[in-house]
Amino acid sequence: MERITIDDASRDLGGLIDSLASRGTTIEVERNECVIATIVPVTPTPRKICRSMKDFIGLLNSLPPLGEDNAFEQDIADAQRQLPSRTEPWDS
Repeated sequence: MERITIDDASRDLGGLIDSLASRGTTIEVERNECVIATIVPVTPTPRKICRSMKDFIGLLNSLPPLGEDNAFEQDIADAQRQLPSRTEPWDS
């Protein structure tokens, strides 16, 4: 477990979070040599990095299916019906 000061955490919060996500470790934050917070990753495993097209295809295949229904298509059609009708200025 890593321990850092609150000053160091505030200077580079983005870097701290990136480090936490990539390593999956817990970080203790201290002020005046007392631990005041513990930051833990949501999932202890680092995110998967695709290093090749084969890895990328494997990642895509591991994702859950979107479903066979046409709900997205229906949402687009509904949104298009709500748009005002388009008129060309030279038609008037």
